[in-house]
Amino acid sequence: MSQLFKFSYFLILLGCLKGTDSAQLLIEPSFLLVEEDWPVGTHLPVTICPKNVKILSGDPASYFTVVKINETCSTLQLNLALDADKENADGLRGQSFSLVIAGPKKSRATLEVQIVDVNDNSPQFSNTPSSFEISENAEIGTDIFKVTTLDPDTGISGISRFSVEGDSSFTLAKRKCSSGKCSTQLRLAKKLDFEEKPIHTFNITAKDGDPHSNRTHTVAHTVTIHVKNENDEPPKFLTDFSQVFPIFKSTKPGDIIAKLEAIDVENGAEIQFGMKENEHLKIDSKSGNVLLKKLPTDDALITVELYATSSKNGKSKTVEMKLRLMNDEATLPKIAENQEKPELCEFPIYEAHLIQGTGTFSTPLKIKTLKSMAEEKPRLIGGSESFDLNVIDDFHVELKVLNAEKVASQVLDSAQLLVKSQSGQCRIVLRSAAQMTPKASPIAQKLKIIPKFEKSEYQFQVVENREPTVLGEVKVISDGPVTYEILGENGEKFQISNDGEIQNLEPIDRETYEKFELIVKATDLNGSSGKSQLIIHVKDENDNSPIFDKEHYFITVDEGKSEKLKITATDADSGKNGQIVYSIDQKIDNLPIDISPDGMLFIGAIDRENMGNSNEVNLTVTASDSGEPKRSASATVTIRVKDINDNSPVFSNSRYSIPLDANISPGGIIGRLEATDADSTSPNNYVTYTSGDPKFTVSDSGEILFTGPGTLEKSASLEFNVTAQDGGDPMNSANALVVINEHRSMKSIENELTTQINSNDTGGEKSEIKWLNAGMPGYTYEIIRASADGFSDSEVATWISIDSKSGRIYTLKKVDPSRVKQIKLHISMRKGKREVPVELIINVMDTDDVTPIYSTPTRKLSVTESATLGTTVVDMPVEGIKEQNEIKPIFKNSSNFAVSLLESSVLGTVLDLPYPLATDRDSSKFSTLKYSMTGDEGYFKIDESNSTIRLVAPLDFETQRVHSLSIKCVDNQGREPHHEVFASVTVTVIDVNDNAPVIHNTDLTHLSIEEDAQVGQVVTVLVISDSDEGGVQKTEIDVNSTLFRADSDKKLVVIASLKGHAGQRICSTVTATDVGGLRATSPYCVTVYPAKNTHHNPLVITPKQNSIHYFDENIVYDELLKVKVLEEDGDIGNVTFRLDEMFKKILACRINNCTSTHLFISVNDRNDNCPMFPKQDVRLTVLENEKGKRQVGRIPAALDSDFHSDNTKVCYTTDTPLFFFSDPTLPILFTNSSFDREHKKQHQISITAYDCHLSCRDPHKPINGTIVALIDVLDINDNFPKFSEKIYTSTVVQGHVTTGSHILTVQATDLDEEPEGLKYSIRGFVRSPSHSFVAAESPISIDKSTGELSATEILKDSSYSFTVVVTDGAGHEDTASVVVIDLSYELSTNASFQISVVTYAQQTELVFDAPFELIMKNEKKIAENLSNATGLQTIVDKCRQNANFTLMLVHFMDINGQFVNVDRAVNLLMSSSAESRRELRSVYGLREAFPPVPIPSKVPQYILIAVLLFFVISILSMCIWCRQRNNYERKLRHISAQASTVHTVTLGRGGKQTCNPGYGEIPIISRHHHPPPAPPPPTSADLQSTEL
Repeated sequence: MSQLFKFSYFLILLGCLKGTDSAQLLIEPSFLLVEEDWPVGTHLPVTICPKNVKILSGDPASYFTVVKINETCSTLQLNLALDADKENADGLRGQSFSLVIAGPKKSRATLEVQIVDVNDNSPQFSNTPSSFEISENAEIGTDIFKVTTLDPDTGISGISRFSVEGDSSFTLAKRKCSSGKCSTQLRLAKKLDFEEKPIHTFNITAKDGDPHSNRTHTVAHTVTIHVKNENDEPPKFLTDFSQVFPIFKSTKPGDIIAKLEAIDVENGAEIQFGMKENEHLKIDSKSGNVLLKKLPTDDALITVELYATSSKNGKSKTVEMKLRLMNDEATLPKIAENQEKPELCEFPIYEAHLIQGTGTFSTPLKIKTLKSMAEEKPRLIGGSESFDLNVIDDFHVELKVLNAEKVASQVLDSAQLLVKSQSGQCRIVLRSAAQMTPKASPIAQKLKIIPKFEKSEYQFQVVENREPTVLGEVKVISDGPVTYEILGENGEKFQISNDGEIQNLEPIDRETYEKFELIVKATDLNGSSGKSQLIIHVKDENDNSPIFDKEHYFITVDEGKSEKLKITATDADSGKNGQIVYSIDQKIDNLPIDISPDGMLFIGAIDRENMGNSNEVNLTVTASDSGEPKRSASATVTIRVKDINDNSPVFSNSRYSIPLDANISPGGIIGRLEATDADSTSPNNYVTYTSGDPKFTVSDSGEILFTGPGTLEKSASLEFNVTAQDGGDPMNSANALVVINEHRSMKSIENELTTQINSNDTGGEKSEIKWLNAGMPGYTYEIIRASADGFSDSEVATWISIDSKSGRIYTLKKVDPSRVKQIKLHISMRKGKREVPVELIINVMDTDDVTPIYSTPTRKLSVTESATLGTTVVDMPVEGIKEQNEIKPIFKNSSNFAVSLLESSVLGTVLDLPYPLATDRDSSKFSTLKYSMTGDEGYFKIDESNSTIRLVAPLDFETQRVHSLSIKCVDNQGREPHHEVFASVTVTVIDVNDNAPVIHNTDLTHLSIEEDAQVGQVVTVLVISDSDEGGVQKTEIDVNSTLFRADSDKKLVVIASLKGHAGQRICSTVTATDVGGLRATSPYCVTVYPAKNTHHNPLVITPKQNSIHYFDENIVYDELLKVKVLEEDGDIGNVTFRLDEMFKKILACRINNCTSTHLFISVNDRNDNCPMFPKQDVRLTVLENEKGKRQVGRIPAALDSDFHSDNTKVCYTTDTPLFFFSDPTLPILFTNSSFDREHKKQHQISITAYDCHLSCRDPHKPINGTIVALIDVLDINDNFPKFSEKIYTSTVVQGHVTTGSHILTVQATDLDEEPEGLKYSIRGFVRSPSHSFVAAESPISIDKSTGELSATEILKDSSYSFTVVVTDGAGHEDTASVVVIDLSYELSTNASFQISVVTYAQQTELVFDAPFELIMKNEKKIAENLSNATGLQTIVDKCRQNANFTLMLVHFMDINGQFVNVDRAVNLLMSSSAESRRELRSVYGLREAFPPVPIPSKVPQYILIAVLLFFVISILSMCIWCRQRNNYERKLRHISAQASTVHTVTLGRGGKQTCNPGYGEIPIISRHHHPPPAPPPPTSADLQSTEL
């Protein structure tokens, strides 16, 4: 019967296999496009039918795995991360696969998979200079340098679009891209001018990707262009052409009308003059003298064009000269009648005529003022020792001479005096009466040496807003005294002394005048003059704060998109004082918002959902200048983030299992589901539902309604999809599966299950025990073993039965819960060749004594007529029913609590809250609550039983003003079953006065002021703050001095005269006290310097007070600086100098009167040190399979020994695009590449540190520092273990395997690192032809760590088969289940084992003429060749080494796993003509083998021969004995006969006796002991004797 069953099963299996093979291999689609960020572990959109297929080739790295999607078809699952940016061997980037899929009946099909690149890499600038120099003469269109970017992405994602931002003088050529590398040329778009703008700074931006999509990246590269100054400046005229030159009527042709002066500022070269041809004038090209050709006929204005040309660079300057014919008496310019009146005087310029040599005026000069002088008397500036103003009345003053002798001895022609008051000013020009004679010659008699300045150009500097001070002096080469005058626009703001010292007459605002271009003129006594260019630069002071062009900036950005906004502020100051740096006061965490120093606000992709309820981000942007002290201004930037529909609805569960307890009519609610959308605004987050089954609808609130037709039976089992979609555009959706009565149609199989049965359910006949795996379609069920503690398995088997088809388990008898607590069943579920072992634990529950009893069986109730549905009428207590935890705890105050706490509260303070915080209406143990706290930084602790919250760490209002606590409450003391509820507690910290004021000034010990300072003059401004009350708390300031005090604006001002304190250093203490009495102190010292106008102390002209002098490092100077004092009446020799080292000042003393000058020597740092790394290597780690930009680690910072920050700026770069520095100035290494540890475990890169300005020069060291970084790829357990063989076969000799004997070692490999190693185990049952063993009783065990199989008892059956499992540390498994050995069944990821017990007669020996090592190395290959040659399964049992050959002991098995006769196998091997047979002979030296001839056993042969010999010898011995016996008896008779004859016959010698010749005579002896008779006498007769 069993043989018939096996045969029938074989036919069914064969039919199934044939049915499978007949299926056609179908792949849809055959060409697949997959984006490179396709999630690992998910299915690809491809269908492969039928399901039993495998990948033959095209995927050596196992990127894909074939997985089943249903009973007929499969698909591909992605195992490894894809990378379309991968560089191939041909240098091109891309990734594709050509997969060959193998199906049944050797069918083949090809699937082409092309990986589509997504823009996951930003372009990186490569070899693009940050600084470059270009000549200002460069032509438009000149190529400056090449701009190159590298982007590993392919297609449009790897193409960069370039642009120039911030300077229209430059442009970019058309880009060129190839293999991720894009380049362009930076070109000149406009002419450059060094004098206009010597430095250009701008950004070159590169954007990749599709500009119409969100997946774009933008990077910027800052470029500084230095304009090289070229010799291209034309000459500069010193002559003032704003005036009208006179042509006197007395002038003759050839006379000099005017003398032109011009200089070559850059080269100092000779000037060539020229004039446009006209009829009146001509010019001497060398001297510049303008000569009269023809006198004009009228006084019409004559305009001629003049030019001056440099003899070195050929550049020319052209001007217009205006002339007019005048009378001789009109040599002096008259005040124009229609000239605009100034504010102070009637006319802006007056002339006073001095009679030469007398010191008196030819005509008194009276000046009329426009304002009454009763309010303010004007003062005279310049020449106040010789002249003064005499007030005539309230509106008239007269110029008078104070010292006539001194005036007479001086040449004051063209000297200027300034009349000034607060309301305005006017000028007085002194003229010599001798020069006003009409008949004077136009060309005066010259001295031998014409006055000539030592320099053609003088440059001085005046500090902005400073009172009048000496700026410097000019020197003239002359053989006599000269007088000086300053000509040009705004020349009245300066005056020059007779000694050539120039000083300003009033404070100058640099924002109004950046510099003054004037002409200084020196005239000797004969009227000969020389001129020089005078340029006075105004040194800027930081007296202006930046000003934003807007007080409030608004920008709207789409969620997920990047934007930029240019913030602009201006500062009227110049240089560093006007250099503005932008910053954000308080950056908001988790928002990608930053601002560059030049004001470009970068707004990264913002997730609207992370912003909470507000859609705005408010920033405070501060613009600070670089002056000392710094000045700043702030503006507000509001960023409005527009929500886009970038989130799909998400169901709370992907699968909703709904059981039905009753039939549902149309309109009934069967359950509820919920989906939420993370978007912030409607309609993007408004979710609606659509049912995939028309019999059901889902309301907007998530209620699932049955709509019919008919009635939904409570036993119905069905499933359908529900789609949740939001209201955005485009719409996003998600799906969830709804399964009704899932417990009635479970499809998944669990290997370990638990169920229970009530004891009162086991009394009847066949009570069913519900369990999860019952009713699986196609499976048959069998109980292998049933066990319970204290009972034998055979007895337990009588309690339980199982239906082999449905899997339903029934009880056969009542189970006593007092004796049996648990029943354990080992169940085998089979479906075709598949077997699933299941362990089911049945808990026996004691429910016999639980009988519900109403405490009050009869009760009379009443209810009002207006009661609504659902109103509770009465609670009926029931006894005998177990309590259930049905009610959740409820927090008070709607789960929101708020409390305030002083920051000075002592530790242990209990928060003022309504304790206990929660209540529970459950009774008994379920109402016991347990509290815990989350979300606090350790400031508070909650009592888990009574919910009391205490302070456990000090609070600080200035650090954190609000603490948000999250309280969790669980009932039933946290044991199952329990409910969880949450509440929030907000603790507001109240500020107390616990912070003292802080004095921030760092220069209080180095203050200075002059002796003549007025009361109220500010010495410095105190900067004092207090953190309490948000930084606005008031403080009282006391400076503890009778000379100074602090006013309400925190200014340190003078309150008493400092007369007599010159040279003293007055020190005291500043004390700042807040309202709480806390104070801060700081010492201060004020050095009082002599007044500037004192004549008792030497006046130090240079160096200036508190001036800074710069000198380059590493240069030997013979002289650092020279101290110069003002000469006073030849007293220069009385001045001595010394250095006060204690106070770091220079003292210039005249006798005992000293002037101290503080100065600062600043050493200019030269960029002569290049960055170097402190060590030579560094080791970092990166996690494999991660994607996106992320930080790898911080490398040791390179050190630059220079001092100045401009010279110590270090930048970093790498030699590989895999790693990069996001900010080149920070030593933080980043990557955006994904790494596969199994492909490469370690990356070695070279990191270079270089000077960011590329200007360091160190003659002794390299200009760049280099460090080697070793980056280890940390392993992630992302690979499955694999057995080394698909099928393991082991052979043991019958009777030779005992307990503990080694059978076989199985091995599996895993590409991942497994610190704890792989774990091996046997799954399911170990089967033999006669038994099935559970794991605990198996005769074969496996070592969990090594995979060694060994016997636990003597192996009695002929074969054993089972399944082994290998598991790695992440729970990945490689498993297989085999019941019947079928060698044609392929297991791609499983390991199957068969252990066969063989006898000696089932083995044969093969002889190989090859070394033992070669045979052992190729054992598998030899076994494979033997199998191919014989068509049988060959199993190698043992190999043995002999001197010249190797013996291999093997046996053979057929397709059914049965042993094959050795004769048949050897005949098949020797008669085979296959290539494998020839390979065995030629490669491995297989000798000819013959079937063994049966040889009888030697022992039986020996025994048989021995027995035969024994019988032969015995027979021969018997024959000989019988013959001897017969002869003996015959002789005896004969002797007896002879003896009788002797008694009757006398014997003698002589007698003759005839006897038998054959016998002798035998004497007869009597039996009686008689003495022997005497011998007879000899006779002649011869007797014959016979010896016996």
